[in-house]
Amino acid sequence: MSVSSSPRKSEEKVFFENIERSDEEVRVNDPEVRALWDEYQALQEQFGAAGEAKLIRKVDWRLIPVFAVLYLIAYLDRGNIGNARLAGLEEDLNITDNQYNIALTVFFFPYALFEIPSNIILKVLRPRIWLSINIFIWGVVMTCMGVVQGYGGLITTRVLLGVFESSFFPGVVSITSMWYKRHEMQFRVSLFYASASIAGAFSGLLAYAISQMSGIAGLLGWRWIFILEGIVTTLFGSASYWMLCDDPGRSSWLTDDETRLLQLRCMFDVDHIRDAEGKLNLDSLAKQENGEFGTSSFKWEYLWTALKDWKMWNNSLMYWGCSVATYAFSFSVPTIMTQLGYSNTIAQLMTIPVYIAAAIMTIITAYISDKCKQRAYFVIGWFSTMVVGVIIQLATKPHQTGPRFFALFLIAIGIYSSFPGIIAIHSNNLPRPWIRAISTGCHICFGNLGGAVGSNIFIASQKPVYHLGYGFVLGIASVGIITAVIDIVVFRRINAKRDKMDKAEILAKYTNDELEQMGEHSPLFRYTT
Repeated sequence: MSVSSSPRKSEEKVFFENIERSDEEVRVNDPEVRALWDEYQALQEQFGAAGEAKLIRKVDWRLIPVFAVLYLIAYLDRGNIGNARLAGLEEDLNITDNQYNIALTVFFFPYALFEIPSNIILKVLRPRIWLSINIFIWGVVMTCMGVVQGYGGLITTRVLLGVFESSFFPGVVSITSMWYKRHEMQFRVSLFYASASIAGAFSGLLAYAISQMSGIAGLLGWRWIFILEGIVTTLFGSASYWMLCDDPGRSSWLTDDETRLLQLRCMFDVDHIRDAEGKLNLDSLAKQENGEFGTSSFKWEYLWTALKDWKMWNNSLMYWGCSVATYAFSFSVPTIMTQLGYSNTIAQLMTIPVYIAAAIMTIITAYISDKCKQRAYFVIGWFSTMVVGVIIQLATKPHQTGPRFFALFLIAIGIYSSFPGIIAIHSNNLPRPWIRAISTGCHICFGNLGGAVGSNIFIASQKPVYHLGYGFVLGIASVGIITAVIDIVVFRRINAKRDKMDKAEILAKYTNDELEQMGEHSPLFRYTT
């Protein structure tokens, strides 16, 4: 049975994944799905292309600035220990360089460990409740970090910070997936992820200003950095319940028609669900949305499927190419600036243009990547840029401040611009929702453990050259390039092999249910690079 479609003006034709839905392209037999499809078509006719685009912009302005501000705060709070070090943390607490590195490291183990269970709780309590609780608590923890009296207190607060910050990034990605289609996700994620690099700039500016408070109330500047930033976080945590949104169905700032259109456009974002004849099988949608991928309980076989998938491990190594360098850079760059000859306060300010440049290129890269529908090539390009920056650092002398400062720009831009593509290339090639959710969680979990490595490779005794730190970043970035090349080569070979298959033979060999359960292993599925 085909679905009727009203005639439209050429400029208002509706596309899903750049393919026009016509009577010949869609197959619907289930009466409930047919009713939903007809409702969606009617709403698209009512809004038109311009109206739908206006609605998405409305959502953008309501969601993305809030996510960006909160992610900026999260990144400030986890990384400001690098600025506190310059303001006297080590001397005041009487800790060694190795103890400082351990304090950096202990954040990442609970941060990675609690990401997956946190997302499960998120679905039970609703995002705005769970995230606001966590933001408030980690703000309290950050404030307490400013009054610790020894190494044990610093370690305890860093561990707790990792526990409560673990909910935020995967939680925000989960919220975003409730509002946008898959091909709209990367650019939106990059918009708030860019705030991570802006946080690096903002951190330097804040640290410079706050360090001037040293001596007030008998507290050194490093304590004020933690206390004031912690207070700001608790205030935002208190307000975030009203700032955040759960999903379109619980948002009073939308009309009923706007809510319904947003729900249905995500529901029918299913270009990968095609039968052996190439038609969109919307009855398969009903099975996936209302069956094991939608409302069923967790099964351990989903986790096993994710863990034995070579793509997850290959892409986790790719993630390490970014995460190791990200945290090595963010924790060390203020100190590196002082090695270029700048005073502590000027070093804080000199980090600002580096991070601003990285934020700009992150957004530009994500926009072009979405337009070109390519991920791996951009990842390779920016990893290569990072490699060039590291080589410059290793090849120049400490007194050559110009080239070494320029190299920091290359490293920062390479790090931050590659990350959205690393996330996208993995999730885009996992069509089964449950497997995608679990595999993406594992990908982020294992990838974030790279931060534990990155926080320990810039050894103070090796300053100002840091052969181990730069050498390790050079090696892991090269591994990132190799893993991206592996994705391109393997995916292209698989796609080419499947292109040669006859659809009639595939239909004779497999049922539609079997093809759907195969997911990315189906001969009808095509990988994206």
